[in-house]
Amino acid sequence: LSSMNLSQCNFVGDRVMALIGQHCVSLTSLNVSKCENISSRGVAAFTRNGKCRCLQYLNLSFCPDVKDLALLAISEFGFDPGLAELNLRGCPDITEIGVDWLSSKVTSLTCLD
Repeated sequence: LSSMNLSQCNFVGDRVMALIGQHCVSLTSLNVSKCENISSRGVAAFTRNGKCRCLQYLNLSFCPDVKDLALLAISEFGFDPGLAELNLRGCPDITEIGVDWLSSKVTSLTCLD
């Protein structure tokens, strides 16, 4: 499995993000936009499991509980070849601090929305 679109799925939350991170080792694209049960904790669990290193596209748009700590987890993960696109539109608690973490560590990023 290389691409997964779970946009607007009400059942998708932090636990599902952890399971995806643990089991979907070939994933290059993940869209979980408008999954209101995903928080920074779920994004951290996704990266902490350390098996989705191939991810190049991540859409977290309109996940209201995704905050700067999610960006810290993403910036410390070390995607290979590297995360190229990240969508955070509609995440009201993302600040300059989180964007700073991303820009300093995720040099592969070509698109940030």
